[in-house]
Amino acid sequence: MPKVKDFLEDEDGDLLIKNGDLVIGYSDKQHIKDITVSSIGWWKQFPMVGVGIMNYLNSSGKQQELERSARIQFTADGYTVGNPKVKYDPDGTLTIEPNAERL
Repeated sequence: MPKVKDFLEDEDGDLLIKNGDLVIGYSDKQHIKDITVSSIGWWKQFPMVGVGIMNYLNSSGKQQELERSARIQFTADGYTVGNPKVKYDPDGTLTIEPNAERL
């Protein structure tokens, strides 16, 4: 069950606004996405946070490295992490199942 609340984002990553006000809600999926997309050095107050998924696109044989990086980053952010799964589809799509949750 998610336990962390934050300002929510829309599909484009912009702050979600309803009825002229910012929306607050459970944000674990959003945090996992932000950690996965961001690279180390992107967050001024937390310079060591980030998986840097863009660095793994079009690279083969890097699944274990990506899974390890995701596990380390999610654990550091307070998630209990199982075994993240990374899959490259023949069409070039990269899919990550983080298997991470806050307890």
